[in-house]
Amino acid sequence: MLGVRLNEANAFQEVENETRALEERAALNAAGNEIFVAHALTGVGVGASPVAMQEQRPVFPYYYQPPHIALLAAAAETGIFGAMFYGLLIVTPWFLIFLRRKKIKYNPAFVALTGALLAVTVVGFFDYYTWLLAPGRFWQYLIWGAWGSFYRSSLITEK
Repeated sequence: MLGVRLNEANAFQEVENETRALEERAALNAAGNEIFVAHALTGVGVGASPVAMQEQRPVFPYYYQPPHIALLAAAAETGIFGAMFYGLLIVTPWFLIFLRRKKIKYNPAFVALTGALLAVTVVGFFDYYTWLLAPGRFWQYLIWGAWGSFYRSSLITEK
């Protein structure tokens, strides 16, 4: 840790641990893409992408885990239709906000839940936490449900 602060191994320009993490993500995403292409229609099964990756690449320099993009993990594990439905779940709240932006009463609770929804969406784009792991799914479903409830109550009804 001290070496990074003192520019050891040119750390001011490039941090070795971060470079390795980025390379690992790129390798996992490439392997996940290959799995998806090989099993585009049906996928390999929910939670089975690490096993499929191990079968596909027996020698792999990184820990076997799903791709770090949740939509790619969904595509590899459930196929194209599962990925389309998962993608639709992710983007629908944002389309609703955009399409009905003039009919929404922006109260503090709705704004706060929209911020939480944004956090879940960003995490879902760049990590499989919300796709694979139970705490991530719980967090995502909880935010989706609460946001949907407050969205519905925040719509201005015309009388």
